[in-house]
Amino acid sequence: MEEKDAARLQNLMNKGELHVLAEELKPFLAEGDLDARYLNCLFSIDPDESGDDLDSRKITELKMLALKWHRPSLLDLAWAYRYGDDVERDSGKFLQLMTAAAFLGDEQAKRHVAEFIELETDNAGLCAALGVTEE
Repeated sequence: MEEKDAARLQNLMNKGELHVLAEELKPFLAEGDLDARYLNCLFSIDPDESGDDLDSRKITELKMLALKWHRPSLLDLAWAYRYGDDVERDSGKFLQLMTAAAFLGDEQAKRHVAEFIELETDNAGLCAALGVTEE
């Protein structure tokens, strides 16, 4: 998916135009586009899908996308493990997923990894040593 398409589709999501978004995603989903799959797992227009069903579908899809090194999915799944949102809380998985996102070039992920290590080791200074700053 091109960046302009992703921005347009994200805008539809932000505005709550989910039926339009669902239609716009169809050709991208047919191609197996990872960004489309990611957006598609974040919402539901099915009145029969419960909140728990949506949460389960979302986590399943995020795990599948994380296996393909999809950076937004790695980040969302990392935070889910950090706080136990729809998965069992697991700091190790948080760190692994966030580190993968950092290695893929995500600067915020790099900072989150450094902050986590500083907190867990009670040893400040890693953020500064890595040159990562707060948002």
